[in-house]
Amino acid sequence: MGLPDAEDRFWHEHYLFEPYFVAGRGYDQYQPAYALGWQAAQRPSAQPGAFVSAEACQQEFAARESELCACWNREHASSFLTWSQARLAVKAAWDRVRLPRKLVPAVWLSAEVVQRMQLALRAGQRVQQRYEACLSAQPEGMLRSVLERFAREHPALLRELEQTFLPLSPGPGLGRKDIRFHVGSRYKQVEKMMAAWRNRRLAEQLPVEALLDELQAWLDNYARIDTDALPLPAAQVVRRQVLLVRGRRDAVLLLARGKGLPPQMSRVTTTGA
Repeated sequence: MGLPDAEDRFWHEHYLFEPYFVAGRGYDQYQPAYALGWQAAQRPSAQPGAFVSAEACQQEFAARESELCACWNREHASSFLTWSQARLAVKAAWDRVRLPRKLVPAVWLSAEVVQRMQLALRAGQRVQQRYEACLSAQPEGMLRSVLERFAREHPALLRELEQTFLPLSPGPGLGRKDIRFHVGSRYKQVEKMMAAWRNRRLAEQLPVEALLDELQAWLDNYARIDTDALPLPAAQVVRRQVLLVRGRRDAVLLLARGKGLPPQMSRVTTTGA
């Protein structure tokens, strides 16, 4: 008996982010371990469907471990994974069946991926401020209608990003200090200097130019996110939002050209695609 389709899809999407994953090993090497753990948790002795505490779950697995080890060595002797290597995958599938979902360990992402997602969120928040600045400048005609619609719809994009990314956290022991260390010990100082420089530069631009700058910066932040390192649903959100943001940038650019946008700004923004 293998894995049900839903479980197979789940592990296929998430096995890369599990703490025991070894780079270079494909899903086909881990799939039998997930199947064994799922099967063991379905047996009558495991009381399937009845959630237990984390401690009880650990005790149940420990009581079955010698049996599961013998089963693995007997049925998967040709596997590239020894029992000690497959054990954590078996346990992960067991926990997913036996534990309430809130107790199942989260999918861990690297500090670098999390930091890039956070930067994308901040870029999206700056775009919201630029929409407001553009509308305060009282644009006319179709440009105003488009800006009003984009500004109205923008918070939904930000909420979608937050709801997608916030549950994805760095792995155990990777806190904010580790993320800062990853980009250098002068993280705070550099971040403040960059923010001050950006705000001064944007203040010297026309509101629409500043908006186009921020939309392009948002796209640049999206481009730095390795979607292959994300769970499939999160990767789909990023790809879909890239298309939306690119379309909005191009629409604002085309309409702003007719309102006297400097030619050099048009060229720079277009080549940034």
